[in-house]
Amino acid sequence: MGELDAAAEWTQASLRSLSGQDRRDNEAKLLIPLASLRARQKRMTEALALFQRGLDAADRQGDVELYANGWNRLGEEYLKQDDLAAAERPLLEAYRIRLLYHLPLETSYRNLGLLRLEQGDLEDAGVLLDRAVELARRGQGPIPAWDVYHQRGRVRIAQGRLREALEDLRTAWRLARVWRWNMPADDTAQVGTEGWLEKVNGALVEAGNRLYLETHDPALARETFEVAEENRADSLRALLARHTGGADFPPAYWEALARLQRAEVLALRSPDRTALEAAAGAR
Repeated sequence: MGELDAAAEWTQASLRSLSGQDRRDNEAKLLIPLASLRARQKRMTEALALFQRGLDAADRQGDVELYANGWNRLGEEYLKQDDLAAAERPLLEAYRIRLLYHLPLETSYRNLGLLRLEQGDLEDAGVLLDRAVELARRGQGPIPAWDVYHQRGRVRIAQGRLREALEDLRTAWRLARVWRWNMPADDTAQVGTEGWLEKVNGALVEAGNRLYLETHDPALARETFEVAEENRADSLRALLARHTGGADFPPAYWEALARLQRAEVLALRSPDRTALEAAAGAR
């Protein structure tokens, strides 16, 4: 939700409360998230020391999943700071461990694809993000991450594959809206959510407008206009809710949202006409 100081305080309080076997079992699970928080607070020297402690503790415990996640998180923080050279080693180490121990690889493919995109290697970025999307579509968990489709859409825009980019970004936009509707209605969560959605929204509008300039299809101009206006309307709705004390959603709202999530997953994994119509009806 973006409240970094509060998150760090709670994590530190949890660390201080640990002792004995409880500390041995759980210290690494708190050190690695605290390291990420310090990195986002621009306290990188402290963050690196915490990452090292967390990785050492996970290694001692033999928790290979947590160990891989720690390397992955370190790489992500370097990515967020645009330190591409520093991001490569931890991201590759996370991938190596996950591959060796047959752990889920979606996040590694996504992050390595994003790294290659930022490095300007569009071919490798496309291959890696294709794999991330493939694994996301086959997964058995909750709704697949919209960010994978957003990042692959960015690659395809850069490659000039505008029709394919638009399809990816339409999917990202649909999934991101469901994610938004699940967010708490407080100011910090809304601001953070809107920031992420604006990136998806902007990429979709860019792809649609560039394709319109090639095809002059009025449907594309209409689509990008409606996407931009819907995003603005959602922001205004959230602002109004804050001034009126917020919305107390009834149980039917959450039931409808759960139906929509299931329908979106089915449409993503089996994109036939029936599944797409069911998702549209749920929306």
